[in-house]
Amino acid sequence: MALHQLVFSPNFPLTKLHGLETKFSLAKAKISCNSNKTLCMASINVVDDAIVRRSENYQKPVWNDDYIQSLSNAYEDESLEKRHDELKRKVSMMFDKVLNPLDQLELIDILKRLGLAYHFEDQIKRTLESLYNNINNEAENIWCCDNLYATALAFRLLRENKYHVSSGCFSNFQDKKGNFKANILDDIEGLLSLYEAS
Repeated sequence: MALHQLVFSPNFPLTKLHGLETKFSLAKAKISCNSNKTLCMASINVVDDAIVRRSENYQKPVWNDDYIQSLSNAYEDESLEKRHDELKRKVSMMFDKVLNPLDQLELIDILKRLGLAYHFEDQIKRTLESLYNNINNEAENIWCCDNLYATALAFRLLRENKYHVSSGCFSNFQDKKGNFKANILDDIEGLLSLYEAS
């Protein structure tokens, strides 16, 4: 019954069925109407063709496996690992030393751009949580200033880290008609930051 509905469905493409190329012939199609019932009969001939897979024809590699295994990594040295840990510790201490919210945001932004933010996820989360909780505090609020760069940077970083921040924070930079004020046209850094935030 379901196969008959499948064959007579006008929207079903009859080119493939279960991954096999098929050819359909409606040898017998009989429709009879008896007391508001429709009976549909059809025969389907399925021809199994071999599935032809495309060959990519990849070239053999120039280097054999022994050569690749013989390569050494210059960055596996123990002294480099110590240097790596030392640099991570210094950057972690920078999070504690930097007190200005804008400087904290710039540090987070630099770490993200360098691809190093995954080393400092806890510090970044703690800093952004503190910034987000102090939004209502007028003394430390980054939103209440007339710095488009700081507002857009904070907006972008908080939104990237799944904090709910309203786009109404940019209302300080708009006139009564909703257009941006003319004085921000000279703020190139602020406009670029706004563009990235958008």
